[in-house]
Amino acid sequence: MSFEMILVIAVLLVIAIYVIKKRNEFADLEELVTDASSNVSNAEDRKNQVYANIMGIASKTHEKEVSALIELGGQVKYENLLALEKQFPDLKTDAHFTNARIEVQTEERNLQSARIIYNQNITAYNRAINKFPANIVAKMFSYEKKDHIDQENLAENTKLSKKKFDVNDY
Repeated sequence: MSFEMILVIAVLLVIAIYVIKKRNEFADLEELVTDASSNVSNAEDRKNQVYANIMGIASKTHEKEVSALIELGGQVKYENLLALEKQFPDLKTDAHFTNARIEVQTEERNLQSARIIYNQNITAYNRAINKFPANIVAKMFSYEKKDHIDQENLAENTKLSKKKFDVNDY
C-alpha cells in the first residue's frame, strides 16, 4: 500500500469518527430536550391539578368566589387567586384554600424552573447543530433548530401540555 492510500484511509477514518461522535452528541442533546419537554409537561399537569384542587375547595364552600373567578376571564392564574382573597377576605381564613394557594406558588415556581431548563437545553442543542463543521453533520442527519418557549408562545411552538386547565370544568 502506498503512502497516499494510507493517508486517504486515515483521513476518511478521522472524518467517519468525527461524524459518528457528532451524531451521538446531537442525539444526546436531543434526548435532553425531550426529557426537559416531558418535565415541563409534568409540571404543567401538576400545576393544573393544584388549580383544580383549589377550585374544588372554593366551589364547595364559596360558590360566589368560583363565579367571580370565571368572571375574571376564566383563566386561573395566581394573580386571580390573590384578587379573590382581596375581594373575599374570608378565604384567607380557610386553611385548605391557604394551603392550596401556597401549593400553587410552589407549582408555578416548579413550572418556571422546568421551562428554564428546557430553554437551556434548547440553547445547547441549537448551538451544537449550528457550529461549523458540525452543522454539516446535523444536516446529514436532519437535525433542525428548535424553538425556545416562553409564556406567550408556549401553546404555539410546543406540545408540552397534554391538557390545559379550564375553570369551567369545575
